[in-house]
Amino acid sequence: MKLSTAVSDFVSSKQAQGLSPRSVDQYSGVLRLFEQWCATNGIAATEQLDQRVIDRWQAHVLSDVSLRTHKALSRASARTYVRVTGIFLRWCQADDLVGPKVKAKQPKKEKKLLRVLTREEIDKLEAVADSERDKVVVRTLADSGVRLSELLNLRASDLILSGRQHFLRVDGKSGPRQVPVSPGLFIRLRRLAHRGGDQLFMTNRASHKTGQVEPLRPRSLQNMLVALGQRADVEGVHAHAFRHAFITRALRSGMNVVVLKDIVGHSDLSQISNTYSHLLPGDHYEALLRMLSSESSSGK
Repeated sequence: MKLSTAVSDFVSSKQAQGLSPRSVDQYSGVLRLFEQWCATNGIAATEQLDQRVIDRWQAHVLSDVSLRTHKALSRASARTYVRVTGIFLRWCQADDLVGPKVKAKQPKKEKKLLRVLTREEIDKLEAVADSERDKVVVRTLADSGVRLSELLNLRASDLILSGRQHFLRVDGKSGPRQVPVSPGLFIRLRRLAHRGGDQLFMTNRASHKTGQVEPLRPRSLQNMLVALGQRADVEGVHAHAFRHAFITRALRSGMNVVVLKDIVGHSDLSQISNTYSHLLPGDHYEALLRMLSSESSSGK
């Protein structure tokens, strides 16, 4: 079958399935570019689409400029091109228009470097906060690694004193856990609990509707953090940035990964290994030196 006919029939089938006009336009746009590329390489029929042709198309998508914009494609756009090509190939294979073993293989996702707040930046954010509530929000996020939702759900009964150890009882995505905190932060949180309200983090002002203070909402907290970042001249301030900073600092200090997983409520170790690959080679070097130093000391 002519490749142009196959592309037209494929797009028509997607329209018949009731896909949104935006999705149909995406399929059509990518495959028209694929068709143009094939034409420039002497490929006019679906029977010519073997694995070598698809590999060359993918190499073009990843390394060459767009035929439409004449600019290099982003990795995300390249993955979209490959995904659409794969869907088209499977449609062709259902009608025996393309060999059954021909596949469009997705390129690996680029790992994005996380923006990690430094301790100095966290101190600046706390310093510019107007209220003790806002200061405690910053310090709790930074020194416990809890998620935004976990922070906002904290209640006075979640402050646990066990001997000389201080914990927050958190009910997170992976189930309930106890998060250790410093005595100083524990005291500050307990003072908030004495201000009234079932939850620790309440609005500073009474609601116009109820005449009472209400639990702080996620959007309000995020807006507050963004405002603090602007006042402290610190970029990339959001609730999860504090969690990234906490985990990064714990890893760099040599905390056991299994212990860290339990503290921050990750379901498995892969979440840490996949996300926190931004640690520098110097961090690995320091970790090795700590291990060798420990072994040398124990051998004496």
